[in-house]
Amino acid sequence: MKKPVSHILLLGLMLFTIQSFEVELVNADTEKKIDAILKKMTLEDKIGQMIQRNSWGDSEEFQQMIRDGQIGSVLNEVNTDLLNKMQKIALEETRLGIPL
Repeated sequence: MKKPVSHILLLGLMLFTIQSFEVELVNADTEKKIDAILKKMTLEDKIGQMIQRNSWGDSEEFQQMIRDGQIGSVLNEVNTDLLNKMQKIALEETRLGIPL
């Protein structure tokens, strides 16, 4: 049996409304955390977070750049062990502990 278009549209609207409400609940706490971190960040920290770099593999120089907050995102690295190592550096060895 075919559903009338109006029922399908109503269901879609209900799902969209529920999803939007859930996102807003999550965003309230997330926004507070973001604001707290942003207040602690220097201009250099903010610029560093916008920097995306291709991975240099297991380079100590690259890892030091992560420690110094000069890299916010790593591109073109598929080695999960190395990515986990970089993420651990970002979380545990940087001033603010912001993940890559």
